[in-house]
Order: sequence, then structure tokens, then C-alpha cells
Amino acid sequence: MILRAQECWLRGADGALVHFETRQAPEGRGVCVIVHGMGEHLGKYGEWTGCVLRRGYHVSGHDQRGHGRTPGRRGDFDFEALVDDLARCVGVSADLYPGIPVFVLAHSLGGLVALAYAGRGPHPTLAGMALSAPLLAFAERIPPWVEWGVRTLGRVAPGIPVPRRSDPARLTRDPERLAAMREDEFRHRRITPRAMLGIWTAMKEVRITPEKVDVPLLFLVGRADRVVSGADALAYASFVASQDVSVEQFPGAYHEILNDLGRKTVYETICRWFDDRCEPS
Repeated sequence: MILRAQECWLRGADGALVHFETRQAPEGRGVCVIVHGMGEHLGKYGEWTGCVLRRGYHVSGHDQRGHGRTPGRRGDFDFEALVDDLARCVGVSADLYPGIPVFVLAHSLGGLVALAYAGRGPHPTLAGMALSAPLLAFAERIPPWVEWGVRTLGRVAPGIPVPRRSDPARLTRDPERLAAMREDEFRHRRITPRAMLGIWTAMKEVRITPEKVDVPLLFLVGRADRVVSGADALAYASFVASQDVSVEQFPGAYHEILNDLGRKTVYETICRWFDDRCEPS
């Protein structure tokens, strides 16, 4: 790891560079590790970062492979590498801020990565995960011809980037956030067959092994989400092994709950949940 003020480069298990950042609260009572979603990046969570810092939590996070400032082809990654990178990010965050609980805040694809990580023996300081619209299933069924095309390309050209559906108007009702998304130089709408196939495999594996996840979980579900299936997230929440599971549903909310109208209520919900799982100061 090369430390440069508050920006770092982590080395993945395969030696790849991963862009990492951390922000220190004056008196940290815990650490919040951010795991962003598909096509976005860590920098998109600036407002949430400010909120949680003021609440007394240090903040760490990384640009997942194929995203943001992390080198590599946009939208291309091996899903297992994403899980390994999160494990390293959590471990580094725990080392930077020892003796306090670590929480994960993960959105969409990040939520799938977080659940896969939690099922594989997470770091002992992990105190809980807040999952915003976790990608356990898509809201709409994938047409058979699309699945056939992806699997075919996965055999002959797994690393070729292809366009994916990502209309910002499906993500948020906030006109200012919508405009910001459309102007965001780091936002992209590409994915490779290798990445898509990895996501499909991970969704299936996570859904059929809920008994492997026993960390505290907070599910945040937008009732008007047209990207991922809220019903599948709720079903998973009812079967997961963890004895500490909370579910919060937000009527009218689109996919990006943390960037939608009414997000301050969402922020407060997450912060209270973190607070309740910290040791008394």
C-alpha cells in the first residue's frame, strides 16, 4: 500500500492496484467502509461521507475493479477479485483504526459483494453491514436471447465491453442528483461478459446459502426500485442465518436510495443502526 495523504493504492491478491481512500473523524467510534454499485465510484458518496463523519465514524472505501480511479477496462472484473478486494479494504481499515467496530455500507452490486464476503469468514471486527438495494435478483427477467448472447460471448470474447441498460431516470427522483449523474466523468454504462457471468453466478450462490451469513444486517429497500428485486431481498432477509436482521422499506424510493429524494431519512436510519451496535462510549 502506498499512502498519499488520504488516498492510497491497495494491492489485490493478484497484485492489481485498487484505488482506496480514507477519511478520519475527530473522534472515531467506528469505521464505515463504502462499497459502491455497478457503473459508479466511491466519489459519488460525498454527502453520505460528510454525514457519517459528523456522526463520529471514520470512512474508508475503494473503487471496485472496472470503476472509478482503479486502473483497468471499464466494466470488466472477476467477481471473486471484488470479494477479495473488499476483504483487504476491511482489513486495512481495521488496521488503520484499531479497537473500534467496522461497518460496511454497500449498494446494489456492492451489496452482492458484501454478502459474498460475509459468507466467507469476515474480519473479526466487522460489526454489521447496511445493504442498500442489494443485487440478489434483477427487477426484470433477463430475456433468454440476452442470456444466450452473454454466455456465448463469455466463451469467445469474455473481456469485450458491451453497453448495458442504465438510464439515470430509473435511479433517482432528485433532479439535481440526476443531472450530476449525467455529467459524472467516472460513471459508465459498460460491462463485459466475464463480469456479467460472475454476477449471475454470485447471485445464485448467495441466494442458496443464506446459512453462511451470520453478521448483523440492515436491508434498505426502495419500494419503487425498477433495477433490482426488493422482493428477493426481503425473502433473503427472512432466511439468512444472522440473528440480528433489520429491514427498512422506503415507499416511492427508486434504486439509488442514498441519492434519492428523502435520503436524509435513510442516512439517519443507517447511522442509528450503526450507533446501536457500537460499544457504549
